[in-house]
Amino acid sequence: MNKTFLIQLTKYGIVGVMNVLLTAATIWAMMYLIFRIGDGSNVSPSVITISNTTGFIAGVINSFYWNRKWTFQSKNNWKSDFIRFFAAFLICYFPQLLLVNFLNTYTNLRIDIGPVQINHANTCQGIGIVFYTSINFLLNKYYAFRQK
Repeated sequence: MNKTFLIQLTKYGIVGVMNVLLTAATIWAMMYLIFRIGDGSNVSPSVITISNTTGFIAGVINSFYWNRKWTFQSKNNWKSDFIRFFAAFLICYFPQLLLVNFLNTYTNLRIDIGPVQINHANTCQGIGIVFYTSINFLLNKYYAFRQK
């Protein structure tokens, strides 16, 4: 790996941490404050989908701004960057959403680390975030923000 790739990967990781926090906080707010799901078990697919979509919209806006300006330092027209960025988002987002709904419906995942317990719905959302982020870096680097 060359130096530029590693620098971009590090910056993408920093932006990614910001995005994960923003996306997760938005999803949590939707599920617990708006939909009031309680303990996080037996959450309807519509609540999962609406909460997930709202969180990812917040993340997309944040991600586009910081990755375009700071991570990849794109000098391309912002509109064409955004179209490619949004296409990359869709390519990653829909398989992620299917994965989260599949895990929520057909598994009973939870994470228990000592006193910390992450319920089923949040565990599924977390797996989806990791899945999405991994694929999205490569699409952003080699497609959305590639230099012309």
